[in-house]
This record gives sequence, C-alpha cells and structure tokens, in this order.
Amino acid sequence: MKRFLRNRLVAFSFVLIMVSGLLAPALEVYAASGDTIVYVTKSGKKYHVDGCSSLSKSKIEITLSEAVKKYGPCSKCNPPLLDDADSGTTASANAVKPASNSTATAINASQQETEYTYVLNTNSKKIHYPTCKDVAKISAKNYATSSESKESLISQGYSSCGHCKP
Repeated sequence: MKRFLRNRLVAFSFVLIMVSGLLAPALEVYAASGDTIVYVTKSGKKYHVDGCSSLSKSKIEITLSEAVKKYGPCSKCNPPLLDDADSGTTASANAVKPASNSTATAINASQQETEYTYVLNTNSKKIHYPTCKDVAKISAKNYATSSESKESLISQGYSSCGHCKP
C-alpha cells in the first residue's frame, strides 16, 4: 500500500511540475538602446541586469553598447540586447539575424516588443532555445536568432539541439 501511494505521489508531483512549467511566463528578450545600463563583474565574460545572482561579488556599471563589444549576455538573467538602430544595421522582421560583434545579437526596432523564438548555430545548423546551455558556446560568426517557425527552419536544413530539444 505504501509503494502504491508513493508511486501516485511521484506521478502527481511530476504532473504538477509539468503544468507549472506550462503556466510560467515566457522568456522575454528585449532590444534596448546603447545607453541602457547593464552590469559586468571584474572577471566575468557576460553582462547582466541589476539583481542577477552572478553580480553577488562585484558589480560594475557599463552601457549596453560597450557591453556587447566585450561581453556576451548572461543566460540566467537574460539582459536586453542591442537595438539595430544603435548598431547601424538593418534586418527584416523574421529573418535569421547573424550576430555582429559577440554572442549578443541585435534585434531590429520592429521587434522591440517581441522576443525571438530560437537561437541558431549557422555552422552546425542546430536550433536552440535561448536558455540552452550550448548557446554560450556558439561563436559570434555562427550565432543567429530567428522568429521563424521550427518547421520553416528545418526546411532550411536546421535540426533540433540534442540538449534543449526545441
């Protein structure tokens, strides 16, 4: 009887976790102007928003335009990305957009209120969720984002990442 109840409790817990994940707010990534304030650490390689747990030991204020030149975005706090208007480039609303200067990529002005759906590795042709651990390993020249559907990307030769399984 105890085993039966334990199994039911485990199954219920699993279902509860799955449902809560579906109800959680979606990951949002915002485009921002170059004078937006973000933070870096003394020895880090990522930039962060105020309140990120990675800033517990040091916190150095820097503008977003300077941060994207030297650092990539933190995968924990998902700081804003540089707006195309500030980077001097243009891109279509749903096009795959290669990064220009680091693992951070620009989102054009028409996408400021939306988020990109996938991060792409243009070399390996893999599709990732923005929160995937492998995104940090993509070099700047192979980094792109897309708002296109997964089916559309697959028709272009991309395949799903084996870790985040988008």
